[in-house]
Amino acid sequence: MNYTKGPFEITGPSNGRIRTIDDGGDYAIVQAGCIVGEAYYHVGVGRNEDAAANALLWANAGELVEALKFYARSSQYIVTYKYRGGELISADASIGDDAGAKAREVLAAVGIKGG
Repeated sequence: MNYTKGPFEITGPSNGRIRTIDDGGDYAIVQAGCIVGEAYYHVGVGRNEDAAANALLWANAGELVEALKFYARSSQYIVTYKYRGGELISADASIGDDAGAKAREVLAAVGIKGG
């Protein structure tokens, strides 16, 4: 899966009104002067969401994916070194922790390889 890589800017909140719906609070995710997405404040009848937080998450999703991929790769193996008197006496490798497995699971769920 490919995704639009940043950098992104976030603009907002909007201050307009459309019909009877107050759209004040919407945020645009912008790349190179073009709107690539919008986070809406008013998402349904009587339902409002934190558009600023959603826009921030969206704008940084690419960096979050890269960090998750790095973590998934780096946590695959755990190496344990044992020393006696300052001298290495053994080194054991094992499969990584549950958090690394969860990171790989999340990446796979959204179709991203590399973890």
